[in-house]
Amino acid sequence: MKNQPTGEERRNHTRFQAKAGAYTVFSSRSIIPGRINDISLGGLCFSYVEGEEWYHESSELDILFGDDDFYLDKIPFETVSDTIIENESPYSQIIMRRCGVKFGKMNADQLEQLKYFISQNTMNDGEQLFNA
Repeated sequence: MKNQPTGEERRNHTRFQAKAGAYTVFSSRSIIPGRINDISLGGLCFSYVEGEEWYHESSELDILFGDDDFYLDKIPFETVSDTIIENESPYSQIIMRRCGVKFGKMNADQLEQLKYFISQNTMNDGEQLFNA
């Protein structure tokens, strides 16, 4: 891994904010999804409830979007970050975490499905990126 100066962007792909309803699950280890916050061709970031650390036992993830029955399975990944999200309510007992993952090598079909997902299920210009 290359050493990066503090604060320097390391991503090679533009991230797009996912629409509500976009989730990830991990290779049938759990039925509890993580909510996708943002996604790119290189990886994604998701939020999950602490204690549901099911993804640590997996090397593949699935992406789903309920509004259009989209389902993309067995995307290889590696975890690059996993941090606690500061709780806005001092009375809440729920601890949320944010996890960033980097996608591994995908086959051509998976890559095309990922492009479709980004173009249809993100908030900011994902459609323009792939329809240009």
